[in-house]
Amino acid sequence: MNGLRPESPDLQKRLAEEIARPQGLIAGIDALDPGIAGAVLLRARFRPDRYRPELFRELGLDRPEQLARAVPKRCCEYLAGRVLARAALAALGHPGGPVLPGPGRAPVWPAGAAGSISHSADICACLALHMAGKPVHPGVDVETVADARNLDAILKLCCTPADRALIAAAPDRTALRATLLFSAKEALYKALYPVFRKVAPFEATELTALPSDGLLHLRLTAELHPSLPAGRVFALRYLTWAAAAQDSGQGHGDRQVLTWILHEPASVRLGPET
Repeated sequence: MNGLRPESPDLQKRLAEEIARPQGLIAGIDALDPGIAGAVLLRARFRPDRYRPELFRELGLDRPEQLARAVPKRCCEYLAGRVLARAALAALGHPGGPVLPGPGRAPVWPAGAAGSISHSADICACLALHMAGKPVHPGVDVETVADARNLDAILKLCCTPADRALIAAAPDRTALRATLLFSAKEALYKALYPVFRKVAPFEATELTALPSDGLLHLRLTAELHPSLPAGRVFALRYLTWAAAAQDSGQGHGDRQVLTWILHEPASVRLGPET
């Protein structure tokens, strides 16, 4: 295993160094157990009020042209995510390098590494691992549990009838389970994007059962690629927690969710051209 265990003193030291570097931008970094050999899963809380455009230069991180006209909030999210990606690469013992936006806004990782980044509100997450030989595609997503307005949109736009039926089976947990489902679909589509290079519609997957014990299963409802046939089932891991109070004293009680998966594409033998 090339990565470090979450409780490793060396990893904790490295993470403490990353917190200190961005001059208060990062409030804390947690190393989580991804359940994937050789992978590192990090979660961080950042302070948007500490963002300054000069932090890109001071931290030695590239500011892409896509952010030239972006609002400070978007720039802060991007920067926090890249700080976390650098911490993940360091935790892996990777020499590092820029993680730049590529096609479809998917991050392009330095040679020998693969990863995924997500952010929501003041939380960002990163799943990263070494990639030697066989390609692997991680997907991670973090979300704040939906309020009434966003819950209605998730149920209408992101759920199949089968999804809605399963979620309705536990009305007291509708918002949490709907958000988990939305997050899981986002994480899975990130992991599958390098294979079929398209944005998949939300109805392309649906729940097979209610999330339980940190596992959630999604089934493809249509073929996305010869290696991704209808009926294929993917297992995703998830974590939920209550949002911590901010150091500024302005806390909030919204719960948050994190979902992740590692997709290892199967080689597909196509028939001869005619």
